[in-house]
Amino acid sequence: MGDIVSKILFQPPQPPNPLHRYSTSGTSGPTGAPTVRYAWIKTSLGSKISTVHITHRNAKYTLLYSHGNAEDLGFIHNFLLELSSLLHVNILAYDYTGYGFSNNQKGCRFSDDHHFATPSAKTKATMAGDAIDPTMGPNGNAHDATEDSFVHTLANAYSSESSSSEESKIIDDVDFDVGYRAGCSSCTSLSSRVKSTECSEENCHADITAAYLYLTNVLSVPSWTIILYGRSLGSGPTTYLASKLHKYNNKYRQYVLMKQEPSKRHRVAPHLPAPLGGMILHSAFTSAIRTLFDVGSFTLSQDKFSNIDVIHSIPTSCPCFLIHGKKDEVVPFEHAKTLHSRLPKECAIYPPFWAEDAGHDNIESR
Repeated sequence: MGDIVSKILFQPPQPPNPLHRYSTSGTSGPTGAPTVRYAWIKTSLGSKISTVHITHRNAKYTLLYSHGNAEDLGFIHNFLLELSSLLHVNILAYDYTGYGFSNNQKGCRFSDDHHFATPSAKTKATMAGDAIDPTMGPNGNAHDATEDSFVHTLANAYSSESSSSEESKIIDDVDFDVGYRAGCSSCTSLSSRVKSTECSEENCHADITAAYLYLTNVLSVPSWTIILYGRSLGSGPTTYLASKLHKYNNKYRQYVLMKQEPSKRHRVAPHLPAPLGGMILHSAFTSAIRTLFDVGSFTLSQDKFSNIDVIHSIPTSCPCFLIHGKKDEVVPFEHAKTLHSRLPKECAIYPPFWAEDAGHDNIESR
């Protein structure tokens, strides 16, 4: 039944929508317009997923955007540009394994936008098959894309906050050598069971993890300025990553504080940055099967993206904002109300936006 659920759940556009040629310098577009860079990054399960990084000159935050079903980067391109311009944010969006031109750099097609420049040298290189390893830091050191890589990412976040204050000096003195492994047995075991080219829940989890590590390890984006944004299908990997970061942030806090003298721990703790700046769930579901059948509080073993079972474990430092149409016929409104009720109280600091006359795909026009 799990395979049947996956076939119903994942509907990538065929053929993929072409990407759009945008300058990486911003000189070819209107003054102040966001600039765009494409890259292909490797995941822990062997996929090479396509990403687009949109930057705005006035941005303070970066959205890690997970799109809905039957969409790809080419399809949502204009929407992402408008979103960046409207909110003054940077955006990293990615295609799930099996969507768009993931695992198909050489077959990548660009649209005929005549007023934009050709891709950068790095984009051309990744189109030729040289995907970026998101677990490679700027210094070239490799880390596996699991537990140690998250600890390393948080370590980079703390060191990037360095200043002349005593608390920063204490943090800088911490030994971040936590024994990085060349390989990961859990990843090896999972990759032997999951095809690196197929749409699956496991691949989506690996995809968003790689995208997050690409932001933090390669692009050096501070973790506390990253806001996860998941729309519809994208709410699955988004909620998964938020809950996973909560686990590893707690582990890292313990690791840092154990390195300190007991008398200094109370001064270090308030200065440890959060792993996320926030999370937005747009037309999110409680789980995939629950959009089709009422199974009550029991989660079937064949279900996919069971957000209802993990949303309670997202970081309490992560403010969450829910968006849903009350007339949504794809993901009924009850899903949103259930998810909102399961949020930790510390996260539900913003009232949700329930669009009165909106359905599943037209909230943006309200």
